[in-house]
Amino acid sequence: MEPSIWDKFTDECAQFQATVIESIKEMASLVEEKEALQKEMLNLELKLNTLQNSTTDYIAEILQEIYRSCSVLEADLKHGIANYKCVLEDIHNLKIIFANTIEHQGYMNSMGSWNKCFVTSEEELLPACMIAHAYDDMSIISKKRK
Repeated sequence: MEPSIWDKFTDECAQFQATVIESIKEMASLVEEKEALQKEMLNLELKLNTLQNSTTDYIAEILQEIYRSCSVLEADLKHGIANYKCVLEDIHNLKIIFANTIEHQGYMNSMGSWNKCFVTSEEELLPACMIAHAYDDMSIISKKRK
């Protein structure tokens, strides 16, 4: 015997109901998964913002340290240049003093006797008696500079 139309209708309604129930369960599962993913997305956004803020702060600290280091190096460099200029001026003054000493001090008393002090070129070292005289003149220059 063939099932009646009513039986076919109830069977199809039962199958449709089972399909709808299964779809509702699947949809509920998808909604739960969506909520979990949204929570995870919020957590990741918070972590990303925290990471960006800490990275920005860290970079700012590094830049401040670099700026401080550059300022210190610049000050050291300026101090070194100033010292270098003073040394160059002292060398120039020594050359003048040595030249004057050679011209005006032909003879100096060294070790109890008169010795002639001379140089044949600017590159040669001066005898100790001339250096001692130049040192006295340089100490006068240094006192004037202070």
